[in-house]
Amino acid sequence: MNLLHTLHRAEQLGTELFGEAIDIDLTRQQAAILEAVRTASGESQTKLVEATGIDRSTLSSIVRRMLKKGLVKRVRTRNDARTYAVTLTSDGIDALKAARKAAVEAEKQLVKQMPGLKYLCVPAVQAAE
Repeated sequence: MNLLHTLHRAEQLGTELFGEAIDIDLTRQQAAILEAVRTASGESQTKLVEATGIDRSTLSSIVRRMLKKGLVKRVRTRNDARTYAVTLTSDGIDALKAARKAAVEAEKQLVKQMPGLKYLCVPAVQAAE
């Protein structure tokens, strides 16, 4: 298997394993956004696009769904009334904790199922040992 195919397969399997490991209704992309919001709390959605690599329209759609779930809140920024700043709610913090736990478990299982990844996933391998 070439590297690109291996990485693609790892992404597919990782998404599946994350879904099996998490005990709440949260996708891997939502978890990535929650992590980015935690890191850059109060930053604009544009900054979240840059941090996650998720395109603007997809990110906006996901953030709207997360708003409905009560995981994030969005307010207009003071400097630019056209821009929203996104922050975590207490439910969002709880969801992020669950996502981190699920990600560790998914990574452990991923490395077990695709042993060649251990050279790319040092933190997951160390956690699995």
